[in-house]
Parts: sequence; C-alpha cells; structure tokens
Amino acid sequence: MDMSMSAQVYIMSCYQFPRVPGFNLVTKIGSGTFSEVYKAYRFVKSSKQVVAVKCIVKNELSASTVDNIIHEIEALKLLRHPHIIQMIDFSWDSNFIYIIMEYCEGGDLSVFVRSHKQLQEKICKSFLCQLASALQYLRQHNIVHMDLKPSNLLLTSRRNPVLKLADFGLAQSLKNRQKETSFRGSPLYMAPEILRRESYDASVDLWSTGVILYECLFGKPPCSSSSLKELVEDIQSKATIIIPTTKDISADCKDLLERLLQKDPNKRMTFDEFFNHPFVRISVASSNVAEPEAKLVFERARNLDKLNRRSEAVILYRQAQTLLNRLIPAVDIAMVRESQIREKLEVCSRRIQDIESAENVLKQNTLSAEAPLSRDLPTKMSPTFQELHSLSSTTPDLLSSLEIGLEGVQYDGEGQHAVALERYKAALEKLIPLLRSESKGLRRELLRLQITLWMERAEQLQIFHDLHQSNLEELQSGDASGYCSLQ
Repeated sequence: MDMSMSAQVYIMSCYQFPRVPGFNLVTKIGSGTFSEVYKAYRFVKSSKQVVAVKCIVKNELSASTVDNIIHEIEALKLLRHPHIIQMIDFSWDSNFIYIIMEYCEGGDLSVFVRSHKQLQEKICKSFLCQLASALQYLRQHNIVHMDLKPSNLLLTSRRNPVLKLADFGLAQSLKNRQKETSFRGSPLYMAPEILRRESYDASVDLWSTGVILYECLFGKPPCSSSSLKELVEDIQSKATIIIPTTKDISADCKDLLERLLQKDPNKRMTFDEFFNHPFVRISVASSNVAEPEAKLVFERARNLDKLNRRSEAVILYRQAQTLLNRLIPAVDIAMVRESQIREKLEVCSRRIQDIESAENVLKQNTLSAEAPLSRDLPTKMSPTFQELHSLSSTTPDLLSSLEIGLEGVQYDGEGQHAVALERYKAALEKLIPLLRSESKGLRRELLRLQITLWMERAEQLQIFHDLHQSNLEELQSGDASGYCSLQ
C-alpha cells in the first residue's frame, strides 16, 4: 500500500507544471524534444494577460542546443512584425529556460490542415501571403528561418485566423549569397540540397514554403514515405515534383508551386520573383496582411486617449486612418469586414477632430495670455507675468531665469519647438531651486504658477520630441510599423 502511494506521488510529481514566477501555467499546448509549451496567465495591474510559456529543460541540453535556444531568444527579441510571434520576456532557473510569448489560441497550421483535410485555394493564398510578408521582413534582416513547417506556423484563432511564424531555434543570419553546409530543419520540409549535404543559401526557405503550400492544397506534402530512408531518397532524387490534377487550382497557383518546388536550387525562383509573383502580389496589400497592424495601432491610440495622452493619440489615430484606408479596396477576404473598418475610421476621425478642437481652444487661451514675445518684454507679457517680472527686478538671478523662459515662449510661438524645449528646461533648472528658497507671498505664488505653466508645456514638447525620435529610429531600422509591403 505504501509503495503504491509513493508511486502515485512520484507519478503526480512528474506531471506537475513548472513554476514560473509571476505566471500561472494552466494547460500544456505543445511539446518538443527538450521543451514543452504551456498556456499561462499573468496579472498586469487589474487585467489578466494570456501568454504562452515555452519551458526548456536545461540539464538535457547539449552545448549546441543551448546555442540554438540563445539564438532563438535573441532573434525573437529583435523581430517586430504582425506575422511573427512576439516574445514578451524570458527568464531561467536551475532547471528550465522560460520563453514567454504571445498566445495563439488557434493552434498551428498542421492541426488546421488535418482538421480540414484540404484547404480552399483562397484560404491557402491568404495564409501564403501572410507567410510571404513575414519572410520578406526576415530577408530585410538577412535571417533565414531554416525550419519552416506547418507546426511552426501558429494561428491566432480558429475563426478568422491570423498566421504567426514561430520557433526560431534554427534560424540564422544569411545574406543572399552566403552558403551554409550544416544539417538543419525537418526532413519533410527540408530542401534537397540540405539532405544531399551540399552548400545551400536562403532559398531553402522558399522550398519549404512550396511544400507548405502544396500540403495546404492537397492535404499532404509532395514527398511522403513510410520510412525516413525512403523519404530522404525521394527528396534527394532529381525526379520532378508533379502537381496533382485531382483538384482544380488556378494557373498562377500551379506556376508558383512548380517554381518553388524545384529540386535544383539554381532553377528555383528567387525571393524577389516570389514576392512579385501574381499569386502572392495580388493579395499582398489585402486585408489579411494590413489588418493586424491597423488593429494594433488603433488600440494603441485608444489606450493613449484614455490616459489623456492626447497629442500622442492623435498621431497614432492618423497612422491607423492610413492603414485602415488601405483595407477598404481590399476587403475581398472574410477576415476583415468592411463595416468594422469603417467604424474604426469613424472613431479615428471623430477623436482627431475632438482632440484638435480642444487643443485649439487651449492654444488660443495660452496665446492670449502669453503671445509670442520679443525682447521688448513689458508690452508683450501677460498681466500675471508682467507683475512677476516687475516684482523680480531687484533679484538678478530670478529676473535672468525668467527671461530665459520667455525666450522659450518666443521660440515656441515661432514653431522652433526643439529650441523652445531647451530654453524651458534651462529656465526651470534655475527657477525650481529659487522657488524653494522664496519667502511666502505674492511673488512666490506668481512664480509657482509660472513654473507650473512652463513645466506642463515642456512636458508636452518632450513627448512630441520622444515620439518623433522613436518614429525616426523605427523608420531607419525598416520596422516603423511592422508592416512589409511586398509590391
């Protein structure tokens, strides 16, 4: 009896989920050779966030496997794209490495294909264009995935799914003409040149893409055998991949398959040819590519609006408008409904108008109180500031600091906001210590009021400056919005 109970305790302990600080693991949703993936929750302020946690057993890993994992983490940290899985965080303890990622409740593409047997061409085209968008982004960063397969393509939901490329453990940077010779990937989706132990380049991802498209269309990969040996021999052979005639597919689709599934890499289509192929290009600008980013930008704008960070919200509302307007001509796929797009556009327009109207009123009030000032200060100052200026005439440090701030107001009124911000900061740096030492009285109250006004304006200008710098950096990195146009 005791032995039986001990055995039960041991068995139960073997099935306990890992404990990740800050996360509650609830369900295992996938597993690999050295890792398991769990659905988990974490609480952020008052809301519950759903995530996926990849738990990798450390003590069973070789040095090369650890290198692959580190590479996956580094890759995921840098990649920002609507069709690439987003890494949220990572950590480790004595037993596991934990990678926390966005959760995709739709499972992976392999399960989706198995449940539907064969997918309609328009659905295959939709998924392919989303994958193409992610691949173009990877090419821009000289990254080859090396392990493209349906199980590494996650879906955000079962209904109206958005595809997300995942599992970068085998990814590595390879420029277009660089060659590699190591054995990488999954045999069913592995390019023939890899199986032949020949040198290969980035086009191995194109072969894998062709295999994935073939499997989505016909329910199984083009090369499949009862044994690994037969499979490898089939892929290695020079026999041409035959496109089945049991299912009607368009001429463009058939042409793309034939050009992707060339066993000779020198005859295989290039990435540029792939991105510009009619089967890909026609729907690349369609809703299934732009919709996730438009939704993300729209939600960011709404969140900033709710936080009363309205100047920033207007900028993002305008970005959302641009993205949503792109979708209107392309609403030919069920993933996006025109009414939803137009509803979001209406919200953007209304909030931009409301915020700008409120800001114009505030601006007019501010300008009436402190019009753009010249060096002839007495005739240009607001009554309250004129009084403060007069009361400060016997205090040189205070007077000179106020005049620095007035220079900021002048530059501000001329639209030279960067210089204005620098002047406001310089004035505040001197005025705040002076306020602390100022005796109680009218001058102190007027000084406190002026410091508050300039501090609020400096904060607004700093927000604009930071947002502008952030946008510039994103544009320079080629990732301003996570949206890659393939046209």
